[in-house]
Amino acid sequence: MGCRTQSVRYLIPRTVQQMIRFSCMGQTPYTDSRILPDLGVGAKRPPHGGVFSRIASNPLSHQRVRALTGSQAIRPKAGTNSQRICKQLTDDLPLSLVPTQFPCCIPPQNPLSLGAMQTTFTIQTHGPGLYEFTPEVTNWASGTGLLTLFVRHTSCSLLIQENADPEVQTDLQNFFHRLVPPTTDPSMSYLTHTYEGPDDMPAHIKAAMLPTSLSIPITDGRLALGTWQGIYLFEHRNAPHSRQIAAHLA
Repeated sequence: MGCRTQSVRYLIPRTVQQMIRFSCMGQTPYTDSRILPDLGVGAKRPPHGGVFSRIASNPLSHQRVRALTGSQAIRPKAGTNSQRICKQLTDDLPLSLVPTQFPCCIPPQNPLSLGAMQTTFTIQTHGPGLYEFTPEVTNWASGTGLLTLFVRHTSCSLLIQENADPEVQTDLQNFFHRLVPPTTDPSMSYLTHTYEGPDDMPAHIKAAMLPTSLSIPITDGRLALGTWQGIYLFEHRNAPHSRQIAAHLA
């Protein structure tokens, strides 16, 4: 909302900050005697509360004051109602005029409105092993920012590993199988969570040891991966699964 005169330019932030202060405190900004003298509008207290019933010698028009303050805020209370009043006070104002010491008055920012992107990748697995999905991520990513990948399961992991020699993936799978064998192995007899299959609890242990989220820089739509790096889902269960990986690029 623009200001035509210097007096109006000074009046708006001073007036609104006082009204917001009392709204956030759960008090009545429009009929409080401590505020009326500071408004400089010659306002008369209405008999039943509400907005000012008469505005004299005022550089703002009655309509602009109503638009500035809202017309239905009478006696705000603490909590949700106060936040509603604050919203009425600040909806038509530039953010620079809203006092930052009152968090309830700062409009929330939607990350997606600031250029963020989100999607979900679905990976079909067929037993333990590493499943690369670098091409899917590369085809989706654009712009410049930081990509976050998050697997939405408790028995698989995410890894960045070499994608040149398949033996690396085989060796990783064999190593973790020896490190955390199935519950049928005598060395795992101390486990108690065994009713979902001999591979279930070992899968949870592996997922606790390995990453479930990754952060990858994106520059001009290109993933900042090394020459031999690939993005993998590391499946720890024996049965086929449909795995979902949430992606957020901002």
